[in-house]
Order: sequence, then C-alpha cells, then structure tokens
Amino acid sequence: MQRQRRGRKPVVYLDQNWMSNITKAHEESDTFSEKAYYMSLFWAIQEGVTNNRFVCPTSSFHESEASYGSRVKDSLWYIARLISREWS
Repeated sequence: MQRQRRGRKPVVYLDQNWMSNITKAHEESDTFSEKAYYMSLFWAIQEGVTNNRFVCPTSSFHESEASYGSRVKDSLWYIARLISREWS
C-alpha cells in the first residue's frame, strides 16, 4: 500500500464548462435539462472536499471567462467558492 505524503491531496480543477453547468444547475430551476446530473456532481465534489479526499481550488479564470458574456456570470464565482469550501 502506497501512502500519501502528509499534506498532499489530489487536486481537482474544473474547467469553465463544468463550472458553468454546475452553476446553471443551481440557478435554473427546471429549465436546465441536465440539472440532476450537475447537482449530483456538485454534491459529490463538495463531499470529497469536505472529507479531505481532494481539493478543488478556485481559479481566477472562472470569473474572468464568465465576464465575457456568460448568463451565469454573477453567480459562477460564488458557486466556485462554495465548491472549494473557501468560505467555510
């Protein structure tokens, strides 16, 4: 059995498409056809971060790319910070 070095965890980076879809799942009640999938993904990532299995850091590119016209730009950064548990 290989042991992980203390303080080292896998890092999960979500690209803009994933963050956008997770945010849409949060923001759009029943209009987003893949809501259930992306909400399940959101909860799975949050559980993994909460239980220290991996980290999912925020990235300034999420906010930057969303500012170029995404309809979820106002809430995307908030959701990214929730996933990373930056506010907990």
